[in-house]
Amino acid sequence: MISKVFHHWRLREHFVLSLVLVGLALVLEYFNLLWKWDQVFYDLQFHYSRRSPPEDVIIVAIDEQSLDELGYWPWARSVHADLVKTLTRANARVIGLDIVFAEPDTNAPENDRILARAIAESGRVVLPVVNSQTRLGGQLVERLPLPALAAATEKLGHVDRQLDPDAIARSAYLRGGLGEPHWSSFALAMLELVQPEAWEELPGLQNPEPAVESPYVWRRNHQIWIAYAGPPGHFPRVSYVDVIRARVDPDLFRDKIVLVGSTAAGLGDLLPTPVSGDREPMPGVEVVANELDTLRRGLAILPLALPWRLLVTSSLVLIPLLLYPRIPRWSLIIWLGSSLTAFAVTVAMLYELRLWVAPSVALLVLTISFLIWSWRRLMQTIKHLNRELVILHEERPMMRKDSAPHLVEMTNFLAQIMPIGGCVLMDPEDRTFLTWGESPRVFFEPPQVHQWNIALPAIWTALLRNGEVWRLGLHWKGESPPTPEERRLLASLSLNCELPADKTPRTPVEFLQYRIQQVQTATERMQSLRRFISDTLTQIAHGVVVADAVGQIIMINSRAEGYLATHSEENDKRSLLTLLEPLDIAYEEKLPGILGRVLLHGETVQVSARGPVGQDLLVQVSPFDYEQDNLSGVLVNLADVTDLKESERRRRAFMAFLSHDLRTPLASILAVIDIAKLKPDKLNDPKFIENIEINARRTLQLADDFLNLARAETTNLSEFTEVDLVETADRAVEAVHAQALAKQIVVTKDLPSKALLRGDAAMLERALANLLSNAVKYSPEKSQVVIGIETVDGQVHCWVQDTGYGISEKDRPKLFARFQRIERREHRQEYGSGLGLAFVKTVIERHQGMIRVESRVDEGSCFHIYLPRF
Repeated sequence: MISKVFHHWRLREHFVLSLVLVGLALVLEYFNLLWKWDQVFYDLQFHYSRRSPPEDVIIVAIDEQSLDELGYWPWARSVHADLVKTLTRANARVIGLDIVFAEPDTNAPENDRILARAIAESGRVVLPVVNSQTRLGGQLVERLPLPALAAATEKLGHVDRQLDPDAIARSAYLRGGLGEPHWSSFALAMLELVQPEAWEELPGLQNPEPAVESPYVWRRNHQIWIAYAGPPGHFPRVSYVDVIRARVDPDLFRDKIVLVGSTAAGLGDLLPTPVSGDREPMPGVEVVANELDTLRRGLAILPLALPWRLLVTSSLVLIPLLLYPRIPRWSLIIWLGSSLTAFAVTVAMLYELRLWVAPSVALLVLTISFLIWSWRRLMQTIKHLNRELVILHEERPMMRKDSAPHLVEMTNFLAQIMPIGGCVLMDPEDRTFLTWGESPRVFFEPPQVHQWNIALPAIWTALLRNGEVWRLGLHWKGESPPTPEERRLLASLSLNCELPADKTPRTPVEFLQYRIQQVQTATERMQSLRRFISDTLTQIAHGVVVADAVGQIIMINSRAEGYLATHSEENDKRSLLTLLEPLDIAYEEKLPGILGRVLLHGETVQVSARGPVGQDLLVQVSPFDYEQDNLSGVLVNLADVTDLKESERRRRAFMAFLSHDLRTPLASILAVIDIAKLKPDKLNDPKFIENIEINARRTLQLADDFLNLARAETTNLSEFTEVDLVETADRAVEAVHAQALAKQIVVTKDLPSKALLRGDAAMLERALANLLSNAVKYSPEKSQVVIGIETVDGQVHCWVQDTGYGISEKDRPKLFARFQRIERREHRQEYGSGLGLAFVKTVIERHQGMIRVESRVDEGSCFHIYLPRF
């Protein structure tokens, strides 16, 4: 119920916040309160974008070079007449003289007539109309060219420039004039002279008619924003003086639109534009060229109508507000995407639709909405964190440090393993807070915190409780001071007696620091608990696997990974059934049935299994309740019982050895003795005595072999010494010399000078002797046995090869098993205990080596031994 109320409250809060932010955006957009930032964004669009200037537009510049050669401004009208004649003869398409001729030439009136005649003969000249004041603050007037010039020219166009509030020339009015906008702009007049039918309908923003008609007010209409092609100097220029002195090829002006105007800084016709540098204004004649190019290419820019601006801005603001509560984790991405979308909408409409949509309001409100949303989420997170911290601190702590009897329990525990006879805990006022056993004498020199001052039989330390220094003293019954190990336990005692200071925060900064400390403390406790659980699971002798009710692995310790031959990085993608699949379970019910009994009926099942690496395991599968009152997990315990199984197998083998192998010859001896009692004369029979000797020796050999095998299995690696395997092999050959001589078998040695390794010389000698004895025993008479040694890749390789009867493929698996003998017709008269090769294998493995056999029936066998060197 509380969560539903909280959810509804959050929805209402977000709804109100959305209305406020959308309303803010509409107010800012309606009153254009961020116009300065909008102009910055607008200027950036043209500052980093350029287009090629038109090939048929050229500027004849009244530049510094022309002023130097032709003298101070103004020049004689005859000079301008020469320019018009030159351009006319060059077949210029239109000549725009952006020069004011409002006053007559009093020094040479005939020059005005010369200029008027040149203009009239050209028939393609456009002159400017200027609006100016008769005096400062006076009435506006239209300054037309001289009547003779105005009558001679084909078109007149106004050169009025209305700058924006930041004094930048961004726009142009295609119509303007006193009383009513009856003059075309200078650029439009030139285009009307070239293509009059193309400009019957004009683009641009329509200005509403004024409420009061007045012939003394300059009226403007059809406002467009100029799409500047590039920075100042982007349009091609030629110097005025170069044209009139024939330094320029006349073909340069053929069919061109020629603009004539001043570019020299001293003449004052310079305007700041969006593409101008910090100190590089654009000449007015080049502004006209940009306006002309904008109109011809249809690139005139218009502001989006106010209703559409309000709709676009409110949409850009509202969409992320609707997305924030639905996908809160992506709020930063939503804000970035919305901001980029606002930029993209502005750029797309500017370059594709030639409409200007100012993005400043949308960007500002988007940023405000993101900050408010993030702040509200942060506050909600802090509130949630506060609730969780309160719950966490209300839980029972792992250490009962605030319990006085707990100190007695800890000290009593340590007293069982260290010579502690008593303790005393004293508060900052040196009053006894707690005492146990024999109190130590008071230590007058104040000890340092966490440092022990020793004056036997008393030792003292200082500790912190609630921000105050307390003292803990122990009565030490030992004759010597505490050892470093004992000091470590005493340090744990003092740390467990400390209490953290309970400081109530007073300021917001202290409160934030207090919460951060609480979070750090809780995090450290969780990390310590995690490390404790992880270390405990790692150190326990059994493998542990924890899975949920759908078989997903929750936890597995390293010992279980070893038993199951798996890796940590693989377990996240495996189910419990897949993980336990390598187990060979010795149980009539399969693994899915066992898991079903555990999960469905809450039973605990214990089975034996063999692991994938050959170890014997005792597997216990139990239900695991890791959620309160829900049976929703499985706990698998894997215990390695290989040694127990091996011990059991050895016990059974030993019992078989006692009951059969050892009992049989003893029974034969007793039977012979019984016969001798009945017939004493049998004692003189040599066969009778031989029978007793054979059985006695057989019994002795069995006992010998069994004891040697037991001794080999308990060999201690730390007792190994340096052994020369060549000397050991020599002694083994001598041990079988008589046996080989009896069958006329030659034992050949292929031995180096030395082959050093670490091991038990007696055990190695007995192992080699067993191999040589078997080779002699199971080889025909007058054959050959070879023993060889070589050092290869840091290992000592020893081999024993015979030319005997060989070993079949089916008999090889039991070759090294205990009490196993290979029965063949050729050597059925030979007796063996079945422990010789088992002894050899045990000795080699105790020396961390390896043994393998190569054999072919009726061709012989070769036993290879590989032992590590030092």
